[in-house]
Amino acid sequence: MTAVLRRLAVPRCSLWRCLAVSLRETQRLYHHVLNRDGTRVLAGGRSSLAACCRSESRWQHTEAQESVEVDLKRLEGQDEGIAEVLMCRHRARNALGLVFVSQMRELMSTLSNDSAVRVVIFRSLVPGVFCAGADLKERAQMNNSESDLFVHGLRSLMTQIALLPTPTIAAMDGVALGGGLELALACDLRTACE
Repeated sequence: MTAVLRRLAVPRCSLWRCLAVSLRETQRLYHHVLNRDGTRVLAGGRSSLAACCRSESRWQHTEAQESVEVDLKRLEGQDEGIAEVLMCRHRARNALGLVFVSQMRELMSTLSNDSAVRVVIFRSLVPGVFCAGADLKERAQMNNSESDLFVHGLRSLMTQIALLPTPTIAAMDGVALGGGLELALACDLRTACE
């Protein structure tokens, strides 16, 4: 567990020690509900994300017609039961677009029913950005009814994150604007490193 927190923190960050204590306490509170048997695989199968691949880890993600913008990494060994939701929409700086929100909602549905997951960590793979908020370029091309549906979908996503039965952590190492800040606030804990 501590190894995961050290990986999330940059060398100058001292918050990981406090977070580790909070995380252990949160896990203790949720321990009676969780079961470590029967790890589930996301619908769509397992596949690696080439830009993020590590040999000691298993990567799982949903298949979409377009590129993968949100991925799931399940840690193994000593850190088994920890799931990292990786936001990797590099060109748009993790802006909340249609594909991004769709993939995130599918992941949240899967994680909410997965009893093997003890902790969910939201993390960005885009340097200096946690989440840039709503994708305004996409929204400018929507008509009023499409825009209303999109906003409703965003609210629904934030509610899904807030209602996950496992503890959630937003590992913020960059800016969180608009809907990105809402995403971080939907998590149980937030940690920021300089």
